[in-house]
Amino acid sequence: MLPLDTRLSMLIHLANADQNFSNEELEIIRKTGQENGLNTTQIEKLISSPKSIGNLYILPKGEKLKCLIELIRLMKIDKKIYQKEIDFCERIALKLGFQPKVIMELSAYIYTSEDIHTDQSLLEDIVNKYYTH
Repeated sequence: MLPLDTRLSMLIHLANADQNFSNEELEIIRKTGQENGLNTTQIEKLISSPKSIGNLYILPKGEKLKCLIELIRLMKIDKKIYQKEIDFCERIALKLGFQPKVIMELSAYIYTSEDIHTDQSLLEDIVNKYYTH
């Protein structure tokens, strides 16, 4: 399982990719940290100095899909998608063992609202197409 500080750091790096850390992105990062037991000081410390992402290839496939879903949700949260954000997500996809094209295909089925869920088996079928092992 991906350590929480690494997971949040990945989201922080994405939010910073376009040099425009939006309030919506900040809210999601803070909420994710709080829901997982971090206090405000710990979260703010990570925001000001995110950790290196490290080796993601060793994660189980289900965790890799979760990472992609979180990244895509955050990328879309402010309703503006920048090329630098796409590039960052594609680099993470590569680190996870996927072809970069997986980001664009998954984006069509992942929504910013956590209340809207796409069938998990559809998402798994998509990532399987792009998994390089």
